[in-house]
Amino acid sequence: MSSQSKAKYIRTAMGPKTIEQIQKESHISNPSFPLTSLPFEHILHNITEYLKKDLSIIDPKDKIELSNLSLIIKYPLIMYQNLYFDADSSKLANELEFTKKYNCSLICDVTNEKYHQNKQILKEIQKICKINICFGQSLNYSKAKSNLKKYSNELQYLIVYGNDNEPENEKLIPAFIGEEIIEEEFDKDKEEFKDIINLYKMVIDDLVNKYGIPFFVKLQGKQKYKSTNKITEFFKSQIISQKNKIVFILSISDYDENLYENEIKNLINDILTNGFSLILTTYECDYSLLKKYDSNDKKLKLIDSYYNNAKGIFINKILKEFSGYMKNIMLSNNINYRVHLKEYGGFGYNNLFENYYDTITDGLNKDNISDIFNNNLLNVLCYWEFIEKFKKSAKMVKCENCGNEKEENDKDLFS
Repeated sequence: MSSQSKAKYIRTAMGPKTIEQIQKESHISNPSFPLTSLPFEHILHNITEYLKKDLSIIDPKDKIELSNLSLIIKYPLIMYQNLYFDADSSKLANELEFTKKYNCSLICDVTNEKYHQNKQILKEIQKICKINICFGQSLNYSKAKSNLKKYSNELQYLIVYGNDNEPENEKLIPAFIGEEIIEEEFDKDKEEFKDIINLYKMVIDDLVNKYGIPFFVKLQGKQKYKSTNKITEFFKSQIISQKNKIVFILSISDYDENLYENEIKNLINDILTNGFSLILTTYECDYSLLKKYDSNDKKLKLIDSYYNNAKGIFINKILKEFSGYMKNIMLSNNINYRVHLKEYGGFGYNNLFENYYDTITDGLNKDNISDIFNNNLLNVLCYWEFIEKFKKSAKMVKCENCGNEKEENDKDLFS
């Protein structure tokens, strides 16, 4: 195999790039900052359909205005317009442009198909703002339940060769699986979780182990703290060749010492000591809390602290307590609402850098900072150039239909 085929690649919306290439292309606007990346963001998403039943009390014609902005910041789910981003590549690219001030070279858009993922617009955004964008592949439960082996072959083909409906030099191939959101009480021993367990095992065996594709799992709702140990127990029971490819996402709420010492700390310890990766985000966006609707004052009781330095102190505490696992921790915002964007008065994707960086990095050394803000994500996303490997090892076989010889590892490899 050539030295070129052994290089580590990251799949972006504009094709694969090596880590070295991404670092070389990075814009160093702020010498006092390290190279940065954002592993868990929503660049273009729409949660109105997902929350349709719960939003029946909201008038979709209402608009975000200066007069109601502070209320929407506190209760983000009371405004329909706040729950989706306009599919305008120029505006969205402009939002990302601000991150160049803090040397940001790569952003993962974790918007899944349920929340209106649009790969083509992500490609346009990357072309405009010159910041690398990686996107994920959603899991299809109905396909998996119908025929898991066939679905596995379909995903493997997509990961290796891309979509046949796209031009060869313009294929949009996912960089990771997810985001997979787990919010219901998870128990691998219960019959109703049988199909999910089989699907997750397939992802681990056929995608994570075989190709090094990371699997992003967001913990929220009932799964966020204590009961989540059942999820980590499942992943611990699996044979995983690169455990850092299993990436758990945990949104940081305001610091609660009792909650941290009795539950959160144990969960983080379980994730990190077993070699898995962890993304801590500064925004708490848990839609399961939508149920806490108060009909008396017409507010949805989901309080999203717009900026709270206590969160920065909390994250710094976690980093110091788990200082031996700096190669497995990453940080991001988890942008979800319009009021998070600069266009609507928010801090945009710079929130982590502008508001939390100094507090979070207090007492950390330069290598630690580079790892948690950039290097760890690049290492999680990179894969060996397996397409070249398949081509080098292919055998010529005769097609039963046409009689012509072709490479064994063509489409039939996944049939």
